[in-house]
Formats: sequence, C-alpha cells, structure tokens
Amino acid sequence: MRYLVFIALSVVLLSAGKRHEFYVSITEIHQKSDTLQVAVRVFTEDLEYVINKNRPGKVFLDSKTEMAKAEKAVFAYLSDQFSIGVAAKELPEEWLGLEYVDDVTWVYAQVILPEDASIAFVRNTLLTETFPDQQNIIHFQTDDRFEKLLTNGSRPEVRVLLQ
Repeated sequence: MRYLVFIALSVVLLSAGKRHEFYVSITEIHQKSDTLQVAVRVFTEDLEYVINKNRPGKVFLDSKTEMAKAEKAVFAYLSDQFSIGVAAKELPEEWLGLEYVDDVTWVYAQVILPEDASIAFVRNTLLTETFPDQQNIIHFQTDDRFEKLLTNGSRPEVRVLLQ
C-alpha cells in the first residue's frame, strides 16, 4: 500500500509545474460587406510565455499598469503570426484592442477587403513555433455561411470564400 501511495505522490509532484498539454486558439472572422472583423481568443498564459520567450524584459499581459506595453507586444506578435491575404497580397490589419477575460486574452482587429475580392487566405501560426501540438481553430462567417477551419504547424493557412 505504501508503494502505491509513493507512486501516486511521485506522479503528482513530478507533473506539478509542467505546462498544460492542450494548446488551442480560436479566431472568429465575420465578413461585414467589405470588412473582416477579427476576434482572436488565446490562453493568456501561453501568449505571455511565447511573447516573453525571446525578448529582453518581461511583459505581463493582464497587468493594468503595463497595458500599453502589453498591447504593443501582443499586436507585434500577432502581426508576425496572423495574416489575411487576397490575390497573393497580404492585407493590413488594424489592431483595435485587447481584453482579458478570466484566463483568456481576446484581441480584436479589422481588415478592409478590396472590392473585387472573392477568396481570402488566412494564415494563423499562433504559438506553433513553441508548442508543436498547437491547434488554431478559425470560425469564418458571412451573412449566409459559417465554416470551421483548422490551422497548425503543418498546415498554417486556409482558404475562405468571401461573399
């Protein structure tokens, strides 16, 4: 019996301090006429870890005293890892803001579409450079259609039909 208690306690202690093993983000994209409204939802702990991994100084994402610094770091990271393109041309994102809800960071943006756009390519490589099992779910919605798509380290980009 002592042996079983020792094994159970060892497993608990050895697993303490390890990061969770389920990595996912959800990006909601809504097409409203010539604009794509984007909302990215990602675990704050994971985003903060990746942002701080290769930079001097730490950024604490849910700190009210460092909000401007956090926004700048998050927008820079997302600009590198997320893009929407049409006809082999990347479109500029306008990062609108972010908020923290419990353990999740929401980041908001909009992308203006060219008039003749019929297909867009969404590249989402959030966290895949650090977490090989990262899955990025994309919900794409128009007035009459809803699609669920997935990007990850081996499939960084998906195609969506515009309205």
